[in-house]
Amino acid sequence: MNLFGRGLGIAFAIILLTVGALGTVATLMGFFGSTWWLFDLIANFRVLLMLTLLIVGVIYGMVFGRAGAVVFFAAGLINLLVILPLYLGNQPDPTTTTGDDITISIHNVTASNQNRADVYGHLAGTGADLVFVFESSVDWERAARLADLPYDIVAVPDPERRFGTMVLAQPGLDVEVEQIFVSNDLDTIARVTIGDVVVLAAHPRSPTNSDGSNKRDDLLAALTDLAATERGATIVVGDLNATPWSHAVRSLQDEAELRNSLQGYGLQPTWHADWRLFAIPIDHALMSHDLTTVSRSTGPANGSDHLPVTVTISPVG
Repeated sequence: MNLFGRGLGIAFAIILLTVGALGTVATLMGFFGSTWWLFDLIANFRVLLMLTLLIVGVIYGMVFGRAGAVVFFAAGLINLLVILPLYLGNQPDPTTTTGDDITISIHNVTASNQNRADVYGHLAGTGADLVFVFESSVDWERAARLADLPYDIVAVPDPERRFGTMVLAQPGLDVEVEQIFVSNDLDTIARVTIGDVVVLAAHPRSPTNSDGSNKRDDLLAALTDLAATERGATIVVGDLNATPWSHAVRSLQDEAELRNSLQGYGLQPTWHADWRLFAIPIDHALMSHDLTTVSRSTGPANGSDHLPVTVTISPVG
């Protein structure tokens, strides 16, 4: 303690105690996301909570004593245990018939992003069967038509709306698209049928306040109902504005009996593209249990605040 001087040492201890205590409380709050939108928002930052608490626990234990350190370190480990299944989980073995695979790319391109040629260049290079462009607009649609993409444009947003979802498909694929309106504002779900597989795509509101969180949850509840009633192979994709630890995504997975493509592939955070150390995985591909993930990767942001996701999905072998 003499190394710091008495006043500085006390101030340092108070800072560590405050950060550790807040992090510990936030860790517990995250398990009650269904009760209040702010608790659910906190749950999205499990990685940040884990790193902060583990670091604070180690420093506090080395400098000031063990009691507080044990509490902070234990809270950090709780967050680690929540995150670990993404790394330790296994996907079932796929079928050996590669022709049954379907590759999907999704990207929230950010409506105001001007790097449209770079975005479309990356998406074209993925070789995906289906591409979902979230926050598409009239300008993004026009750019797609001028870009000579190796895709057919099979669905575009309503031109009366500020932005929505554009769907691209490989030429020759038997694709049907239905736009399901959940509300009279921006909330829609694209239901895409490709062969025997149904893909549901959604981009709910950002949960930055109570109203946005409620509208996000309403759309995800409608998405859950749709996915749960599909009888065949089903895939759910989208910028869901929630991580796997949010009650909204956990409810979607549990009630619709879906598997997260992140299982076994780790975090693969997608937002915010410029905050790599603090980025979180909110762009998802979920699937019914008769399907499995063959590969999953993120790509360059190309001016968006989201990284694109490309996932190859196969029937279970």
